[in-house]
Amino acid sequence: MHEFFWKTVISLEIDRQGSQSIAISNSTIRFKDEARFGHQNTTTRLWARRFTRPRAIRQQQCEYVYFFRAACPQIEQTEAIVVRYLNKNIVSQHLSQIAERMKPGRHAVVVMVSIRQTLRMSLPT
Repeated sequence: MHEFFWKTVISLEIDRQGSQSIAISNSTIRFKDEARFGHQNTTTRLWARRFTRPRAIRQQQCEYVYFFRAACPQIEQTEAIVVRYLNKNIVSQHLSQIAERMKPGRHAVVVMVSIRQTLRMSLPT
């Protein structure tokens, strides 16, 4: 059922894009996943008189690391990248990394559900 669904989605997308040279049998589906790891400090506790409301001091500095991966269960292959920030160049770099690992004549279909759709990026050829 899932294989039929994804083949239908891919064929509809290929038809919508107008690319007649891509065969579904030469395509692999990769599911993109992203996570953010980091540390943000908690509110500092202060001694104060009872029934008063002291100011809550909180450290505002945060450090995060973003982890992106695209996994293909069909060929059991995963491409991942760990970066300190996110922009369209980073996403394009990750897509280029996926394209470099593809065998000649094969195409990667990356399902990017969680990625921000507003990023305008160029796709690798």
